[in-house]
Amino acid sequence: MDLAKGIDSLAIKLNLSEFIDTIEYRVARSREELEKAYALVYQEYLKRGYAQKNTSGLRLSLFNSFPQTATFIAVSGEEILATASLIPDSPCGLPMDTIYNKELGSLFREKNKKICEVSMLASRTYLFKDGVSVMLNAKKLFFVFFLFKAIFDYVRFILRLDYMCITLNPKHSLTYDF
Repeated sequence: MDLAKGIDSLAIKLNLSEFIDTIEYRVARSREELEKAYALVYQEYLKRGYAQKNTSGLRLSLFNSFPQTATFIAVSGEEILATASLIPDSPCGLPMDTIYNKELGSLFREKNKKICEVSMLASRTYLFKDGVSVMLNAKKLFFVFFLFKAIFDYVRFILRLDYMCITLNPKHSLTYDF
């Protein structure tokens, strides 16, 4: 059976608790997992016009090479279903500094607050392909929630940072606005 069809089938057949129990949320542990995560970001961003075609088939930035950057994955078996990278602030700044440097300075850095950015968030399109907003699909909502919870716990308990920041495409604002 095609793995994508198998996971898609699981998402439809299982109740919410059973579905969530099939997924492990954690930091990528190997080069292979990192490559799969960066390939997922590339594929999904390319579909949406957020990335340009490249020969590597990976979406990477300088920040991915920093030792403090952590790439989180939602994985079922060998298949990475979603990913997000956590980038702590450094002398090189954050990816969002290209747009929000002044705001990051006045809101956080000038107050000696420790910050990070959640970047490169992507999930497999086929998993929730019916086009229903994350806010109207309990499985999708909890799927994203558990990924962010793993990231939040890492920021709070491991890195002990004060704030997490994220930039969003305006078309996704309803999902994250509260």
